[in-house]
Amino acid sequence: MCYRIINSDEEWTFTLEDIPNFERKEQTEQKAQKAPEKGMYVTRKSLTGNDIAKYKGKVYVIISNIDKELWVNSIDNFLWLTQKEIGKIPVVENSEVIGEILLGKDFCGKNYVKEIFVDNITGEFGLNIDVDLDRDRNCIPDLDKRNEIACKLIVGLLNKLKKENDVSNQYDLDYINKSEVFTPETKILIREFPKRIYNSLRTANPITEKLYEKIQKHSKAATLLFNEWEKDPIWKAENKDSIGKQPANAPSVNDYLNKKKLNPDFYPFLTYFREPLMYCISKSIRYLSINDKFINHTKNSVIQEIPNNLKSSIATIVQKVKIAKNDFSENNIKFKKYCHNDIFFVYSENKIIYFSSLLFGLPEKKFKSFVFSKCLDLNGIDLLMIIEKYGLI
Repeated sequence: MCYRIINSDEEWTFTLEDIPNFERKEQTEQKAQKAPEKGMYVTRKSLTGNDIAKYKGKVYVIISNIDKELWVNSIDNFLWLTQKEIGKIPVVENSEVIGEILLGKDFCGKNYVKEIFVDNITGEFGLNIDVDLDRDRNCIPDLDKRNEIACKLIVGLLNKLKKENDVSNQYDLDYINKSEVFTPETKILIREFPKRIYNSLRTANPITEKLYEKIQKHSKAATLLFNEWEKDPIWKAENKDSIGKQPANAPSVNDYLNKKKLNPDFYPFLTYFREPLMYCISKSIRYLSINDKFINHTKNSVIQEIPNNLKSSIATIVQKVKIAKNDFSENNIKFKKYCHNDIFFVYSENKIIYFSSLLFGLPEKKFKSFVFSKCLDLNGIDLLMIIEKYGLI
């Protein structure tokens, strides 16, 4: 194999030759002996005649003495050489391309750096990015940095695909049909991209584990992923017998349900998500948080009168809260009877704090402590600040 580079006005020829002054130990069947070390030599020759004008301002890399099979197996390692459909989608930020996502079938699962193949990745997409390599340029030492760039590209593209941040599956066709950017096949592949990222989140792909850190609340990206979850027949098939059972892989949700004494089917899909996926779709405009749904369930509950034996306790609580919030009054505290479950619920709406009437059954000391602390908390008042301010310790 021979390599030549024609660089504007010179021709460089690269050869491997023995280096007389350097030797290596070579083990033979009889004994160890010294052998010359090989090194790369460059021969530089100035262009002459018509070649000067022909190659002026240009760079050519010429590889000769290579068989067809080796060439065919190698060209896909260099994006500018391949003849296959790459499915390349550039992602632009501040008018600059910050990287490219590859959706062609032969380039999914491959990571390129500056269009040169470096290593394989997991997922139904490929990457072409600019990131530091090791000394020999054959691996990416900082995979966290690579994943951070990948997530930035993914979110950038997802936000481009959706025309408006609504509940529909409407795409931005003006973007998808850009003839000057995307090939006809890429225009088809690009519609599959949200589903590919959704699948990546479902299957514990390390590249997308922290995708939620790049997704903004109520963003187009989050809504596209929410829409993919809703259409997912595999998820529904896997979980059709799980509704009503203890959630296995979302402990934070499980803790909430247990604390509120709610059955898992109160908000079933949350209990079966892997957390990276849950965190992503929870930022969608379509998503109703479990806390919001809980509040909606309690809105129609009946307001309960405060028992006579607790009216003085409420008055005491109000006076204490007024130290930090002058306009606080007994009208800011309401109790509701929620008939569906025995829940000690607490939530705030329009400056009124609603408590479960089940609190009436607590001992007075516990009742006062609980209501007082929640009144402070839901008004954004730091209890420690109050204690220090008034020298209560």
